[in-house]
Amino acid sequence: MSDGLQLIRFPKGISGYIPPPGFSPRATLANARLIKRAIQGNDSLRRRVPV
Repeated sequence: MSDGLQLIRFPKGISGYIPPPGFSPRATLANARLIKRAIQGNDSLRRRVPV
């Protein structure tokens, strides 16, 4: 199972990830929100740190 998910997930990225049958779309939406928050958090950290 995990090997198959990795083959689908990593090459195409998150946007191209195809959930397996029976997988709740709500979970993918929640994960997308968490990922967006993480990206925004990283961006804010980058802005705060002087380059």
